[in-house]
Amino acid sequence: MTNEYEKLPEVSLNNMVIDKQRNYLYTALLGAFGTKWSKLMVAVNKVDGQTDNLVKMARFVETSAGKEFIAHSKNLFKFYFVRNPLDRVISGYYYYFVDLSYAAQYLNGVALKELIKINNLNPGKITQITFEQYLKWIISGESAIKHFGVQSDIIQPCAVKYNLNGIFEILTMERLIVANNVLDLKTPRSIFTTVRDLTYLTQEARTLVKTVTPGVMEEFYDKYKTDYQTWNYSRPGHWFYPYPAFVKHMRLPNPNMASNDWPKVKDIKD
Repeated sequence: MTNEYEKLPEVSLNNMVIDKQRNYLYTALLGAFGTKWSKLMVAVNKVDGQTDNLVKMARFVETSAGKEFIAHSKNLFKFYFVRNPLDRVISGYYYYFVDLSYAAQYLNGVALKELIKINNLNPGKITQITFEQYLKWIISGESAIKHFGVQSDIIQPCAVKYNLNGIFEILTMERLIVANNVLDLKTPRSIFTTVRDLTYLTQEARTLVKTVTPGVMEEFYDKYKTDYQTWNYSRPGHWFYPYPAFVKHMRLPNPNMASNDWPKVKDIKD
């Protein structure tokens, strides 16, 4: 009998992880806390003395054991975390492409070669990669799909019935929900000490956007249009970036964004 996961695209299955003991499914997204959560889950299993509970859906769903597990897992706790699309790619730019030596190693150098070709650059004369050059790769590069594909394409929110639709910008609250439902609060709290909630500031994002020609930015927004619509995110300059758009209507600050770096509620204009 065919299950709902066998019909999902490969990019979705490759990002889904199942913990057979704790009975959860996590869809990981790079740049949206995906790597840290994945490492956290591995660490939790090691603390418990388990090494083979975590399996990738792509391989698991094809096995008879995997099909049997899914067929009998009515209470599988399914969750993910998404992030403002622009904030997510800004994170990738700083992490992978600001340092050329690091960029040359990323995805075994395939990404950098593709970026050079898309931007018609001379490999011998590159001293730095601009944000616009990077965005052009994000928009049309085939290798960009692996880590920076459209979030809704990977998550498939209409095909998979998730228990928790996690938002990166309110991560602290949702992390507690996952701790209760997935980790059963049995994990030593030291596991959480390496977890940080990183979100780029409004001005930093706007400064980078100003270096990009309007046409390229429109291509970017068009590519990630479903992400902006599905999770109600706003663009820079539209209400207050990187808050999800609903904060404008709530007139309340997010409890996870209460530091002095963030705009106050009275500063959020109509």
